Amino acid sequence: MKALITGGAGFIGSHLAHELLGRGHAVRILDDLSSGTLSSLERMIDDDHAGYLGFIEGGVAEEQALRRSLAGVDTVFHLATRAQVPANLESPADAFASDVAGTFRLLEEARHRRLRLVLLSSCSVYGESRGAARFTEDDPPRPASPHAGCKLAAEALCLSYGRGFGLPVTVVRPVNVYGPGQRADTAGGVVAIFCQRAQLGLPILVHGSGEQTRDLLYVGDCVRLLCDASSNPAEGELLNAATGIEVSMNELADRVRRAPFAHPTTRIDHVDSPSPRVELGGVRCDASRATRLLGWRPQVSLDEGLARTAAFFRHL
Repeated sequence: MKALITGGAGFIGSHLAHELLGRGHAVRILDDLSSGTLSSLERMIDDDHAGYLGFIEGGVAEEQALRRSLAGVDTVFHLATRAQVPANLESPADAFASDVAGTFRLLEEARHRRLRLVLLSSCSVYGESRGAARFTEDDPPRPASPHAGCKLAAEALCLSYGRGFGLPVTVVRPVNVYGPGQRADTAGGVVAIFCQRAQLGLPILVHGSGEQTRDLLYVGDCVRLLCDASSNPAEGELLNAATGIEVSMNELADRVRRAPFAHPTTRIDHVDSPSPRVELGGVRCDASRATRLLGWRPQVSLDEGLARTAAFFRHL
């Protein structure tokens, strides 16, 4: 496989590049560096690796950069979207331009070149869990933010190109992904924020009551599924990526506070949520379709994932 990763200098994208190279594939990176960093790539990729096809700075909305990056590839992993919910609330137009218009431009290029495409979406498209059952891919989505709405629109575009033009596409909907290399700020994730603050002896800040739950998926497990999703059994499919195990923010904060890497003075404080209207109480997802089609299962436990994430911050 010769693959392009859009958004490949980001947290998940750099891990995906490392996984693909480890499997013997060739990889090129396209990223406008609006949130990704070259240091992320440097941590994950040796520039001298025979399969590394190089980095192109630019976005999917930039025609010349996009066409240069697609030259000679047969598969695209599309990760170049705006992931931050707060930023999308402040500027929905930017989210639309990136996630929807950018995806459309990429799909047009992909259909003319007959490329395989894997889209990284989000389980946030389901909205908040209603009842005890876990969401399956057949459940109707109810996005509760511009972030989730744009993700859903990008999904619909990809799947419509699959049905209308025979383009081989797959959509992967992960739950909350965490791990080494994730930013410990509002553009990052709760696990990274909690781990870094605990190591520094700062209070772990839990939004609201802390009873809201999340399914936390280690980044290595996520990128394994993305790679597997480029195979024929997954063509035309929507695939949840989840562990099926929920943890409340109170429980997560307590586990981080009691972990061996935490500073002994670390405490837990509750604060108001900065975006209460879109703070989901919980999202429960079922990943049995990915298991049935591809044999994929999460392999990294939460405790092991927390330790690996904390080790990353220790060595910065």
